[in-house]
Amino acid sequence: HIYGNGLPEEFFLLCIEVLFGVYFRVPPAIFNALIMQHSIDNKIGHTQKPQDKNGDNFHADHHILHVKNFGIYNSLMDMYFSTANCNDRYTVKSSLYYNKPCSVYDVEKIIQDDEVVFRLTPMVYS
Repeated sequence: HIYGNGLPEEFFLLCIEVLFGVYFRVPPAIFNALIMQHSIDNKIGHTQKPQDKNGDNFHADHHILHVKNFGIYNSLMDMYFSTANCNDRYTVKSSLYYNKPCSVYDVEKIIQDDEVVFRLTPMVYS
């Protein structure tokens, strides 16, 4: 849901885009490559995976308790504002598209004298 709406609203928005596309003879905005990528990423980010070895479920887990988003692609901002499920420690993958070894980190949130520090430790799988 690229517009922040659910399926019923998106159906009508898609109908409007198609009508404008036919009338003005341009493709609907939904067929833009960037919009399609955002939509696919959004679906993946809200899908609960059966096993979470590299922090893939942080966003889906976050929505179990909260409706506000601070972290989009990783949990650091949600951990900072204490809106993540695991605010003190979590597993984070450095990027959705960076599939190199050691791109997964164990993140620990440390609070000292009104300062928040994140300690990232590379996780190595055997």
